[in-house]
Amino acid sequence: MIFDLCDLGVTVTTGGQLQIDTAKLNDALAASPESVAAFFTTDGTGVGKQLDNLAKSMTDSIDGSLTTTSKSLEATATSITGQVKRIDDRLALRRTRLTLQFTQLETVINSLQSQGNALTSFLTQFNNSKSN
Repeated sequence: MIFDLCDLGVTVTTGGQLQIDTAKLNDALAASPESVAAFFTTDGTGVGKQLDNLAKSMTDSIDGSLTTTSKSLEATATSITGQVKRIDDRLALRRTRLTLQFTQLETVINSLQSQGNALTSFLTQFNNSKSN
């Protein structure tokens, strides 16, 4: 009697691939070809039906695991896009504020330089007038 794929020499490698022991498979086919056929074709419990059910559960357009994963990834991408936009908006606002502050500081520096030049000129004239 065949209960699982291992009985037919089918195993899964560490890489996730199926590996077939042909000697074991040939022995099972020689010993009981009907059991091998039944293992794959029995309605409801055969491997073929189980694989069909698995494929349907994964690909169902409403609640299949692939659909659910796809929707989840789309939601995550939308969320990240929103976060990026908010960060970009904050950065643009920050840049505007910093540019305004820089412009104001430039104005203050220019004013102070003008005052410094005027004071230097005044002191120079004052010193010249004292010398005379």
